Amino acid sequence: MADNELMVVDVTTEGGEVIHLTPDVVRNYLCPGQKIADSEMVMFLQLCRAQNLNPFLREAYIIKYGDYPASIVVGKETFTKRANRNPQFDGYEVSVDKGNGDDMTATAKVYRKDMSHPFEVTVYFEEYCGKTFDRDKKLWVTNKQWASKPKTMLRKVALVQALREAFPTDFAGMYSEEEMDRKPYEDAIDITPPERKSSVQPKAETKKEESTEQEKLLKLLTEFCDGKEDAMTQLLYTHSFYENGDKTGYLKLADLKQASTNERFQKWCHTTRKKMEEDINTRESA
Repeated sequence: MADNELMVVDVTTEGGEVIHLTPDVVRNYLCPGQKIADSEMVMFLQLCRAQNLNPFLREAYIIKYGDYPASIVVGKETFTKRANRNPQFDGYEVSVDKGNGDDMTATAKVYRKDMSHPFEVTVYFEEYCGKTFDRDKKLWVTNKQWASKPKTMLRKVALVQALREAFPTDFAGMYSEEEMDRKPYEDAIDITPPERKSSVQPKAETKKEESTEQEKLLKLLTEFCDGKEDAMTQLLYTHSFYENGDKTGYLKLADLKQASTNERFQKWCHTTRKKMEEDINTRESA
């Protein structure tokens, strides 16, 4: 159960209005009918508090498919509105090349008045294209949004990432829907026949998926312990962590401004990294 103090937050809007957010408010008015775990709720509420995001204006929202982990995303307009409020913001440029399919790229440049060179980011279609699984064809295919508006979607990704690099304090922990890895979750309810839905997976497949997620988490932990600041944001934003080798809990720290010096967070990173490395060595030597 999440700590009570993390479950009730006040958000101050741009106009100075204070919005009182609780799990009941979110579940009843923002995500009715969705099974949002307490740990996911903490992440959402704390992001809204830390960045003063008003979920009633869709500045931040939760995407949840069945029992899959929730994705906490921020609307693109939130990025552009917030950038325009920053006195150092000096405009942006976004271009999409004429390539097709996986070869397509988009480049965004964000300018600051206090810097001589723009922040430039190039993103690749093959890395962000949303996928959905077609059970008839038995393969992953491009989802509806990315298939119908590929350049628009890629343009959003490039702009959001460039804004985040140019103004890291303003956009810490904030990710757009287009950036999220939606491959396993897109249209999950529609494409899975109800009678075949099951939370139990074949043992071999479960181990393979856990192994992949553990490798990703270990990579982030290693980067964080080596002093890479970007890894901290990704760790705070990740949905799940491993405790005693099993997916049994969620990262409850979400205060982006205090995490880098928070002893509990630091200790968790170092001890979890050490244990995961020991587990991997044990499996390899077995």
